[in-house]
Amino acid sequence: AEKRVPGWVVLDPACHILENKKHFRENKAQLSKADSILVLACGNGVQAVSESIDKIVYPGVNTLFLGDIIRFGQFEERCQLCGECLLEKTGGICPISRCSKSLLNGPCGGSENGKCEIDPDIDCAWQLIIDRLSKQGELDRLKEIIPAKDWSTSRDGGPRKLNIREPHHKKMGTSEEKKTEEAKTPVPLVKANSNLRRILDSGEFAVTGELGPPKGADAEVIKKKALYFKDSVDAVNITDNQTAIVRMSSIAAGVIL
Repeated sequence: AEKRVPGWVVLDPACHILENKKHFRENKAQLSKADSILVLACGNGVQAVSESIDKIVYPGVNTLFLGDIIRFGQFEERCQLCGECLLEKTGGICPISRCSKSLLNGPCGGSENGKCEIDPDIDCAWQLIIDRLSKQGELDRLKEIIPAKDWSTSRDGGPRKLNIREPHHKKMGTSEEKKTEEAKTPVPLVKANSNLRRILDSGEFAVTGELGPPKGADAEVIKKKALYFKDSVDAVNITDNQTAIVRMSSIAAGVIL
């Protein structure tokens, strides 16, 4: 059916609810003739418009990610808004959004000729990081092991909120105070009592193998695969979600073996 457009307005930005209401008041005459509003903004902008006016709102686009314009008509994801940025450690390239496995310390064994094992058209994010740091003369940054990520800043405690008038140490989305680095108590390292630990402590050369866990939960499959390594290696690394496919947990597989 034919659709009549009584008017339009550019909201800059669409996610500012108070500004939206101001624009809508200024265009009240045109809006009164409209049954609904088509919003050509991201999903956040659509929701902001919906909250700003009592009209049916339709999204004009599907929001995929927060990214960059590489060239006309070509966009690539660059940020997942995780709330704990580490770009200063990785040459300004985000491993969370650009590595298929979101590895904090890479590259993985699936990186080949600068490409990702998930798709040969995807650049290995960690190869890009290495190249960037090398160009900047900052390769020594890779000697630092990036600790496990605090995902509570990403989606913990429901929708995240930020009020610039509140103390900066308040966590986004929770009432818990954000611990400072000085307040964190180092976790004591527990020395593993394993054959590999013994060999490493002795200074001998250790031989290890990589075992891909099964896609199901059959314990017999992992046991059968492990037999191939018997009497050939000192230890086996069980890969987590090999080739980015959901598989048996490496922890569960390790317990079975």
